[in-house]
Amino acid sequence: MKYIVYIITRDDNKKYVGTTNIDRIKKRMDAHKIDKRFVNHNFTYKVAFETDNIKEWKNKLDELKIFIQNNISTS
Repeated sequence: MKYIVYIITRDDNKKYVGTTNIDRIKKRMDAHKIDKRFVNHNFTYKVAFETDNIKEWKNKLDELKIFIQNNISTS
């Protein structure tokens, strides 16, 4: 199974990091469309990381969350 870390960018430039497996990405994006954080916004996503190794996937997720917290303004 392929695991992914993705980054969503809203139309106001706020960024969110999410995870899923590659087979569920469409369902995840559909779920985001009705989520209160996204319902009044357009957004795009990109796959930041893809792997078959779940431990590597979790480590990359943690790295990206720290990077975004330290380097990207979300206010």
